Amino acid sequence: MRFAGNISRDQIYLHSSSHCLALHPKSHTLPPVLPSSASPVTELPWLSGERYFRAEAIAKQCVVDIFGASFEDSDGSSIYSILAELLQKCHPTDDDISALSPGPVVDETLNRLVDIIRGKPTGTVGGRLAMAVDRLIVQRIRSSEELQRQASIIREAAGIAEAAMEYHYASRLTRRLERIRAGYYARGLDAILGVFDGFPYIDSYLELVKAEVSILSLPESSTITMGGCGPLPITGILYHALTGAQIELIDHHPKAAAFAKDFICEMERLGILSRNVVRVRCEDVGALLVDHEHVCDVIMVASLVDRATKYQLAQKISCSAQQSMGSPALLLRSAKGLCAELAYVSIDRAEIEQAGMVFQGELVPCNHVISDADESEAQKWGLMSLCSPSLLDVLPAMVLNSSELYSRNHLG
Repeated sequence: MRFAGNISRDQIYLHSSSHCLALHPKSHTLPPVLPSSASPVTELPWLSGERYFRAEAIAKQCVVDIFGASFEDSDGSSIYSILAELLQKCHPTDDDISALSPGPVVDETLNRLVDIIRGKPTGTVGGRLAMAVDRLIVQRIRSSEELQRQASIIREAAGIAEAAMEYHYASRLTRRLERIRAGYYARGLDAILGVFDGFPYIDSYLELVKAEVSILSLPESSTITMGGCGPLPITGILYHALTGAQIELIDHHPKAAAFAKDFICEMERLGILSRNVVRVRCEDVGALLVDHEHVCDVIMVASLVDRATKYQLAQKISCSAQQSMGSPALLLRSAKGLCAELAYVSIDRAEIEQAGMVFQGELVPCNHVISDADESEAQKWGLMSLCSPSLLDVLPAMVLNSSELYSRNHLG
């Protein structure tokens, strides 16, 4: 879709087909974006006067674009109204998500959403103004139970649209490979990127995977297990191409796992991938065993896998270390700020640490990072400063995910 990274189907296909989408029975004009009482945003010395009013005006318009001018949004043009209506037509438990498949309405609506998350209405990606607008919108959502409900529906629709997009391109790319005779492609990263020619988000996937690989310090002959591969296993294939690691992909949903297997089989037939270097298994991510029978160097979990599953895996890794079986690193894809409200699931770091894991640092999109000179402001915002010891790398603007790295013990 419009977000980088493979998405777990573990939650998408467990949702009930009925959604609480009824709009508020009475028309309510949206309250001011920023309450007059104290806020972390208003404490920033540089966000005052004209700067503040500019940020507030942009944030207010973004809130209207996302949720409508009132809770009823009578004209139906808001991002929420469009996605909520499409979501009602989907029945994920019956594998019917075609209403959110790629098409003019879905593409335009999700592009509007991503533009707001990236800060495009401010005229720049990143920077203080974009951060201020991001935080003002988040504050507005968190101050209203109704907007929180609507935001959760947007987030669910975005996740299902991600699945529908991957099914669409998995089918399209697999059919294209089926028409090619063996020996046409060489091996290596260039050949793999050639397979994904025409897939519009390959650059975002590649940038994110490169950054994650750079922080893992993988040993030779390493093995990586990934929870939530989806029907188009781009992340796993790129990980193998960049590291040579054996990749084990896991997805809860039989249809998604079958699509992923078919795609990989075609790449093996053409000689782009060696056989069995990327394997797919249909299994609940939370049921993954971390023991003598399942040894790997890294467990990576996709953004939309629920918090409970991530906590469960952290507990298992911690337990395996206590039993002297060795323990893999845990790489969790997450989200920050407005992206966490409207697109991906954020991580509760305290929960993961409570399970016995040690936080090692994170990769953060550039619109959540400020300069070393603004370190004090970074602390007020909950942002990262470039000199922060826990900041491992800064991701480019095209990537919306963040990634958090944990280990059982402090890395040497």
